Amino acid sequence: MHPAIDPSTAESEVMDAPSSPVGSAYLYRLGEALRAHGGKVEGVDAALLADVLSVGMAKTWDTALHRAKRNTSTFVPMWTRGNRRSLLPEDLKDGTEEPLRLLAEASANPFVESVLRAVLWGRFKVHTDARLAVEAHVARAALMDVSESWPEVSESLARATLLARSLNDKPRLKKVVGPAIEATGAAASHHPAVFVGLASELCFVTLCDRRVVAEIGSHGTRWGVTALWAARVLRGRGDHHRAEDALTVAAALLAAAGQSVVARGLRRERLRWMLERATAATGLERASLVQLVLDQATQDGFVEEAAVARGRLRDAVNEASRAMKGISVPLTLPTQIASFLQEIAIRAPSAAEAVRSLAASPWLTAMPVEEMKKAARQEAEQALFLHMIPSIQYRDGKISGRALSPEEKLAESVARNASLRLALSELAAEVFLQGSFARFDAETLLRAVGSPDWMNARRLPWLARASERFNQQDLASSAAIVLTQYEGVLRDLARAAGYPALKYQDGKTKDETLNSLLSQSGIRSMLGEEQAWFVEFLLCRPEMGPNLRNELAHGNLETGRLQPGTVFLAWVLLIRLAMYETMTDAPPASDRAAEANGGDVGNAVESDEGEQPPSSSGDVTRE
Repeated sequence: MHPAIDPSTAESEVMDAPSSPVGSAYLYRLGEALRAHGGKVEGVDAALLADVLSVGMAKTWDTALHRAKRNTSTFVPMWTRGNRRSLLPEDLKDGTEEPLRLLAEASANPFVESVLRAVLWGRFKVHTDARLAVEAHVARAALMDVSESWPEVSESLARATLLARSLNDKPRLKKVVGPAIEATGAAASHHPAVFVGLASELCFVTLCDRRVVAEIGSHGTRWGVTALWAARVLRGRGDHHRAEDALTVAAALLAAAGQSVVARGLRRERLRWMLERATAATGLERASLVQLVLDQATQDGFVEEAAVARGRLRDAVNEASRAMKGISVPLTLPTQIASFLQEIAIRAPSAAEAVRSLAASPWLTAMPVEEMKKAARQEAEQALFLHMIPSIQYRDGKISGRALSPEEKLAESVARNASLRLALSELAAEVFLQGSFARFDAETLLRAVGSPDWMNARRLPWLARASERFNQQDLASSAAIVLTQYEGVLRDLARAAGYPALKYQDGKTKDETLNSLLSQSGIRSMLGEEQAWFVEFLLCRPEMGPNLRNELAHGNLETGRLQPGTVFLAWVLLIRLAMYETMTDAPPASDRAAEANGGDVGNAVESDEGEQPPSSSGDVTRE
């Protein structure tokens, strides 16, 4: 972590060029110093300047407002503010244009100029600002230490490239961006692993687009050869995983530069490296490597490698099964995942954006149920007698499930694997909170939810209270609200997609419950099966899952079960729902169904063919 910037030096930081590498999260730290500084900087309000410099540039205004269009520009910045909403275009009045432009011209700090020029371009559409923003982004990349801040280096260069492409400024793309990208190859001499990461970030944004390759010329080939050299150096050092990554990068770059035969040979070489590593590995690592080789070789048509992997797979799986049965250790989070979580927590402009970034990560709240079913079937083949013994599950002294038939025993095995996966997700959530909770305030989680136009407004006061309680570490109160509001938010989303989420029984109309909603194929398709399975297992699956929502509703939930990671996962699930957005071609609402719902917000529909859940045709999309 780099130290905070002294507010007394904030103005000079804005105006002067940095004298040394600035380190990570520089603009965020500068924005915080400006807020503490107050007053004006060269005629610009310091608070407004802080908001602009703290911007998360990858988003768009429309995306923040849950009304993004499919043809949204690839480079439209979005700013966030501390009062639960984004900085909208109208917040930058016409009178702010000239002071901001004068400040951009006067500042010798390329970090400040790059953001100000992008702001001016996004708001006032003066092409001179866009062209100068390209040069400023390249200049700021040169001021960062690539060995420490390569993600930010690649981000700056990628933004410059995207902006130059959006302007169709081919000379600038070739003369400014191309040489800057080439120069970063020097990192490979001393930091081959860093170079691999940098190349991975940039190659698909820039060089893997054939139009860009044509403008940059031979850079694609030179970068590919450099990546190949880095792969061989890393393998010689024993860093096999990064060596294989480097070979993948080399193949992608060379393929983009038209060297398809060479690229195919490198992909085959990578598979052979993985088979060699599998020979030396044991247990689950060996089985995973062999399976990866088999899948990739089959996909790419490498017959020889596929045959070798297929011949080794059964022995590898048998060895992994024997190894897994002897495991009894505390759960620990892999270092790579822990580092990734810390990066999100630290680098995001605000805690709310960090939470939204984490919520968008599918691995945290997705249950790979098909893989677990496959593993359960393999376990049944190897431990047939175990799967013949009936078993009963208990909860609070009551029978919560039975496993008598072969199908039920398979389901029990899947649930055991799901419990392990849930424990890892809870651990990951707690690691994230350790790095980000110091930045939380009473409205952080509420800002992360936002205010999607399809969500019933009655949810917001409850969620505001739950957010405040979580910030005070009152987990029981926060969970009691979020676990019940999740059902309501899911119902709102279903109605926005055209599914009424109502039950008609004995002449009465009732809202569908969470269990009932998750039983609908259309709802599961909208969420994704892995996400739906995770929600079901955590909130309302009584057999072996925690069943948190139902246990709470029935007054049986123990407060000790509500650990910080568990409650935060419930928040993440709700925030993922809020990241969905409705499309304009959604089915029309039914006045009669809406009236039957007592005025509840939601687009209930009627059909002569009965109630139909939303299809997977795209009525609802995720941001």
